[in-house]
Amino acid sequence: MVKAAFLSLDRRPTCRYRGTMEVSRAARLFAALGQETRLAAVRALAAADADGLASGRLAALLKVPANTLSAHLGILVGAGLVSSERRGTSIVYRAVPDVRALVSEALFGE
Repeated sequence: MVKAAFLSLDRRPTCRYRGTMEVSRAARLFAALGQETRLAAVRALAAADADGLASGRLAALLKVPANTLSAHLGILVGAGLVSSERRGTSIVYRAVPDVRALVSEALFGE
C-alpha cells in the first residue's frame, strides 16, 4: 500500500509522504547504510548473537583499522541502527533488535 498523496497545485505532480517515519530520518538511515564499511558492519552485527561484537573483533572481521571503524560505528549509532555498551576496557556493539523492521519502515513507511 502506497502512503503518499499526490497534489497538483500548478499541474506538476508532487508527493507528500504520509508514512510513520519522517523522511529526514529515513534519509539519514540510508545515508548511514550507503557506505560499504558501515553496511558490512550492520550486516555482521545483525548476524552476530545477542552478545554483540567487541569493536576490536569487528575491526578484524571487516579488515579495517580500529579508528576508522570507530568513526563508522559512531555514524551507525547516531542513525539508530546500532547500540553500544562498555564492558571493562572494550566497547561491544549490537545491531538494534528491530534493525530489519527499522529499514523496512524507512523504505516503505510501514
